[in-house]
Amino acid sequence: MDYAVAMLVSLNDKTDRNASNVQYNYIYDSVERRYITERRIFPRYHEFTALMYVLYGNSTLLNRDNTKWFYSEDIKLEDLERAEILPEVWNSNPEKVLYVLSHAKSEEAVFFALRIIKEKKNILDSLLLDDLQRLVSHYHPKVLDVILESIKNKYKNIQPEDAIMLALLSSKNERAIELGLGWLNFYERDYFSRDEFVIGLLLTGEVKVIDYLKTLYGSIPKYNFILNLNALRGLFQSHSIYTEAYLLEVNNLIGNTTFGSLLSDVSLEEINKLASSNSVTNKLFAAYLAKHNKIETFLLFKDSIDKYINSDDARLRQVGIELLSQFPDHFLLENSKKISGFCFSEYEEVRTAIQPTIERLVNLDTDFKTSLFNSLLIVLIEAEKYDGLHANCYSLLTENYKHYLNDISHEFMFKLVLSHYEYAQKLGLPLFKQHIDLNTLPVEKLVSLGNSDIFEIRKMLQDYFQLHIPKINYELEKALLIFNSSWQDIIDWACDYFERSIEEKNWTVNMLLYACDHTKNEVQAFGRKMITAHFREEEGLPLLIKLQEHPTKDMQFFVTNYLETYAKDSPDVILKLETYFKTSLFNINTHRSTKTRIYAFLEQESVKSKVVAEMTVRLINSILGTKTIKDRSNNIDVLLSIYDVFPEIEVPLLIKSN
Repeated sequence: MDYAVAMLVSLNDKTDRNASNVQYNYIYDSVERRYITERRIFPRYHEFTALMYVLYGNSTLLNRDNTKWFYSEDIKLEDLERAEILPEVWNSNPEKVLYVLSHAKSEEAVFFALRIIKEKKNILDSLLLDDLQRLVSHYHPKVLDVILESIKNKYKNIQPEDAIMLALLSSKNERAIELGLGWLNFYERDYFSRDEFVIGLLLTGEVKVIDYLKTLYGSIPKYNFILNLNALRGLFQSHSIYTEAYLLEVNNLIGNTTFGSLLSDVSLEEINKLASSNSVTNKLFAAYLAKHNKIETFLLFKDSIDKYINSDDARLRQVGIELLSQFPDHFLLENSKKISGFCFSEYEEVRTAIQPTIERLVNLDTDFKTSLFNSLLIVLIEAEKYDGLHANCYSLLTENYKHYLNDISHEFMFKLVLSHYEYAQKLGLPLFKQHIDLNTLPVEKLVSLGNSDIFEIRKMLQDYFQLHIPKINYELEKALLIFNSSWQDIIDWACDYFERSIEEKNWTVNMLLYACDHTKNEVQAFGRKMITAHFREEEGLPLLIKLQEHPTKDMQFFVTNYLETYAKDSPDVILKLETYFKTSLFNINTHRSTKTRIYAFLEQESVKSKVVAEMTVRLINSILGTKTIKDRSNNIDVLLSIYDVFPEIEVPLLIKSN
C-alpha cells in the first residue's frame, strides 16, 4: 500500500516526459480476406506495468498486449470509472486516499483519488485541518471543486479556522474566494481581533481581499491595532511571489486608506531601507508608509525626495511630489522657484500632483502667488509644449486663483479670447463677457474680435455692428479691417453687411481700392461690385489709374470695362496705363478676353495719337522679345495699322512693297 501511494504521488505533470500515444495495428482476416485496422491508444505511463495495475487493474476498457496497456476508444481521465486493483484495500484506508489527493502532482493521481472519493464520499469526513488547508491550496481545480462542498458542509454552522480562511482566500479559485469573503464578512469582528490574521490577509496575493480591506478602512480604521512590518517581509523580497499589480494594490491600501495607520510605528531605518531599494514597489511602500508614520515626512525623505521626483518611473515621480506637500513651510518657501517649475513639467502626473503644494505656497507667499499667476496666464496663450499642460494650468488658475481672475487686465482678456488654444479661450470667454463693454472700444479694437476662434465672440461683434450702423458708417475705413479675419463666416457676413448698411456717400476711392487690393478673392469681388455700384464720374480717372496696378487676372479684366470711358481720346491717361498694358499682354495666364479688349483699344487709339502709337510699338517689341508669340496675329494687325498712319515710326515688321 505504501509503495502504491509513493508511486502515485511521485508522478509529476511538469517534469515527467511520458505521454500517451496512438498506434495502428493491422490484423489480416482470412475469412474476409482483408486487413482490419485496430486503433490502440496507450495511456500515459503505459510502459510502467506496476503503475498500470494500481490505476487500471480491474478495468474492462483497457486491454494488454504483453506488458503494454491500451484502450481502443478516446476517453478522458476524468470520465473513467473506478478500476484500480484491490479496491477494498483502498476503501479501508481513507487516509491513504486523502494523502494521495493532497500530495498529487499529476492528473493520473488526482483522478485516481477522486474516483474513489466519488464512490465513497464518507472519506472526506475524516479530513484533518492540515489536510483541508493543503487541499484548498491544491493546484488542480477539480480537487478544489470537490473539497469546497465538503468545507461548506463542515463549516455550515461554525466559524472556519484562520488557516482554512487564508487558504480559501489565496486559492486563486473564484468559488473558494467568494466563500471565504462571505465568512470573513460574517465573522468579521472575530477575525479582525487577531493581527496575525490581518497580516495573513495581506499575504494572500488576492486583489479581492485588498478591495475588501479598502472598503473596511475607507474613512476610519474600524479595527485598530499595530502591525509588525517584519511579518510582511514576503511583500518586499527581491524575487517576490506576488505580481506587481497586487503589490501596487497593497501600496494603494496603505497609502490611501486608514489601513496605513496600522503601520504608523515603522522605524526610520525600515523606511530608508525600502526607499533605497532597487524595487519600484518597495520605494512606493516607503512613500506610502510615510504618509501615516509618526515621524515627520520631511525627516523621513529630506535626503531622498529628489531621487523620487527625478525618477524615470512615473509612479515614483508622482508619489515624490505628493510627499513634497507634507514638507514644512520653510522648505517650500526656500525652494519655491523650483517647485513652481513643476507646474510646467513635461510629466502630467507631476503637474497634477504638485497642485496641493502650490495651494499652500500661494497662501504663504504673495510674491510667489503673483509670479506664478502671471506665468500660468502666459503659458496658456502659448503653444502647448506638452500634452495636457494647458489643462493643468487652467485647473490651477480656476481652483487656486479663482478670486484673482477678475484682476486680469482687459488687454490680456483680449489675448485670451483671440488665442488659438482651447483653455485660453475657456478662461477668457466668461471674463470677457463680464468685464468688457463693447461700447467703450474703438472700432479698430472691435474688428480684431473677428479673428477670435470663439463663435460667441464673433457673434457679439456682428451684433454690435448691426446695432451701431451710423457709427460704422462714420468710421468705415477702420471697420473695413474686419476683412482681415481668418474666419469665412465673418468674411461672408461682412460683405453682405457693408453692401446693405453703408451709404454710398461714405465710400471713398481708397476704401474701394482697399477692398480690391485685398488678398482674399471674396473681398476683391466685393470691391469690384462696390465700384460698379458706386462709381462716380469725378472718381473714375483716379480709380482707373490705381486699379491698373492690380496684378490679378480678374482685376485686369475688370479695368478693361473703364478704358473706353476714362482713357479714350486721352493720350496722357493712356501713357499712364502703359504698365497695365504690358503686364496684361505679357502674362501668359491673362484672360483671353482681357487681351482681346486691350488689343482692340490700343489699335483704336494708336492711329489717333503718335505718342500712343510709339508706346504700343514699345509694348509689342517687348512681347516679341520674350518669345511670347501666341498673340502674333493681334500684334501684326496693330503694327500694320500704326504703319499705315505713321510710316515714320519704325515697327518690328519687314514690309514688302508690290
